[in-house]
Amino acid sequence: MPYDALDVLQTSTTVSASTNGPSFDLLTNPGTPRSGLAARVRVTAQSAATTGATVTFSVQQSADTTAWTNLITSDPITPGVTPSTILGEVLEISLPFVSTKEYVRLVSTFSATTGAPVVTYASELGVSWPG
Repeated sequence: MPYDALDVLQTSTTVSASTNGPSFDLLTNPGTPRSGLAARVRVTAQSAATTGATVTFSVQQSADTTAWTNLITSDPITPGVTPSTILGEVLEISLPFVSTKEYVRLVSTFSATTGAPVVTYASELGVSWPG
């Protein structure tokens, strides 16, 4: 699917626990529509996890940055198993969405609280074109 990056949703970060990204204001960032958007998540490094531990990425929306609801969630990935980022490979996940609220953010959710994987990722907010 063709994609035009507009802005950074999440700068590169390394996490080993569920993390809420910073809020992005769709109204004060010129040129950002509310429909036809996608978050492109780029997983650049990951460690093996305990058996069955997974990570998902979600885009959430909010009217006031206090109450958040999920718009879309990725399929779970099992770091160290699917996919491999050995030899500089990058996993790209596209999360297309339409927001009816002013703010959006990216959230990473880990299924394990002990023995969780370590994942490095960044995300861009952009326009997703059918193709």
